[in-house]
Amino acid sequence: MISVITFNHAWEEYADEHKQRGGESREETVRKVAWSAVKQGCAKGDDAK
Repeated sequence: MISVITFNHAWEEYADEHKQRGGESREETVRKVAWSAVKQGCAKGDDAK
């Protein structure tokens, strides 16, 4: 569920082509951003460590 929420938020955030990374498509940028956020959230766990 976190990945869907994160993906949707990133999709809205990167709608502007000027915000997208390098020559990547919106979908590529959003997938990378969302996956990074999920990994960081999972790595911290409930106690934020």
